[in-house]
Amino acid sequence: MPSPFTELRRLLPLLAAACAAEPDPCAPMCEAAADAYAACLEGWGADWPAAGYEDRADYVDRCATWAWEMRLLADEAAVDATCERRAADLAGAEDPCAAWQAIDWDTVPQ
Repeated sequence: MPSPFTELRRLLPLLAAACAAEPDPCAPMCEAAADAYAACLEGWGADWPAAGYEDRADYVDRCATWAWEMRLLADEAAVDATCERRAADLAGAEDPCAAWQAIDWDTVPQ
């Protein structure tokens, strides 16, 4: 039976590889979407709980879950490209709320 230290040494390269992985291209999109949705909520006189989220962080977490689910359903490169395009669209929008509302979250990236 291998010692715990032997197992740890065996797993360290895997952990190092995971830590060195590229950042998720959907993370900036989720942050930008949260900012845009916050602008919508403010304009509507609502808050995160009224929209079904605990807070902004809950929205970002659910957006990250959307990205993970899409990667299970579609090509990862298509999901990444969609996230990058949406992040750029949201960041450059004159009206962030309108840009957020234009996103079709139900369409699987292709």
